[in-house]
Amino acid sequence: MGRSEQRAFGDLMVVLIGRLPEWQYQPDRRGASLEKMIRAQRKEFAYNLEESPSLRVKLQDGIWLDMVWAKAATLAATETGLDCFTDAVWSTSQDVLELIWLPE
Repeated sequence: MGRSEQRAFGDLMVVLIGRLPEWQYQPDRRGASLEKMIRAQRKEFAYNLEESPSLRVKLQDGIWLDMVWAKAATLAATETGLDCFTDAVWSTSQDVLELIWLPE
């Protein structure tokens, strides 16, 4: 698994996770386009895992996950105008990746 592949995988996860707070904390923005974007990102993420199973190792790397969460929190703060996401982590990475799960 090359660095560029790892970086692209991380970027994909950052965008996916970074949009979930918009859904959770700003219900007035819960439109079909946001839901479609979240689902499309999840499908792309799943496709990447299927094509490169070695990327699953990154989901177990605490340092890598901390970096992803930090970047996602910054994106969420930028997108929502709220600054309360630095410690917000959903229960598991599996929740984030489920195609049907959206935060309340």
